[in-house]
Amino acid sequence: MVYEGVTGDYSKSQDWFGTQLGTTTAESSSANIATVLKNYTGKNYSRTAVSGMSLTTMYNNIWFSLSNKCAIVASVSNIPGLGYTTAGHFIVITSSERWVTTGTIQYGYNDPHYNNAYFGQYWAGQSDMKTAAVT
Repeated sequence: MVYEGVTGDYSKSQDWFGTQLGTTTAESSSANIATVLKNYTGKNYSRTAVSGMSLTTMYNNIWFSLSNKCAIVASVSNIPGLGYTTAGHFIVITSSERWVTTGTIQYGYNDPHYNNAYFGQYWAGQSDMKTAAVT
């Protein structure tokens, strides 16, 4: 779950986090996720849409957040690099690297999916990550 991916605290349940968010059967609000994470971590989480944002601006924003030890919670409609689509799913971007051999930018992320077939840590290219994001 997102809370675990950001804080490393595995003592809370998915139901606990859903209750904190005010999750309904329809959805979880990304604005509520930012508020709850801010309340529990003391870090200044906020919500930013990536639609219309250049890849350079997206990279700079992610780099700035990670440099300040603030993971990025991304709402995605498809899972970068894994080839499945979803509605209302969140991943946690935890690292950003420019691969010297190819010159490409890659993002490391945790998928807190309840299904172990998808749960885990992955890498995705910058364009894949932007395409996956819900705007």
